[in-house]
Amino acid sequence: MEKTHYATEHNVGLVVRTLRLLEETDPDSKKIITKEYDELYLKNKNGKISGLTRYETQLTWLFTLIYCIFCIIILASLIFHFK
Repeated sequence: MEKTHYATEHNVGLVVRTLRLLEETDPDSKKIITKEYDELYLKNKNGKISGLTRYETQLTWLFTLIYCIFCIIILASLIFHFK
């Protein structure tokens, strides 16, 4: 069942990419696909990015924090010669 899901996602992505390419080639195009994506997924009425859920944003910050802590530990071990 997962293969069908992946295949469907892949096909939809291919269709959207193809439509965007067609929109770019026609100078009189209304760019409906690009406009829809920008309005619905990138910015809401408050100007905030709405493509990510709150959970996804928090997860991004968590991994950023973990990465920063790791970098600080590596730098400290290089400076103070910890073994």
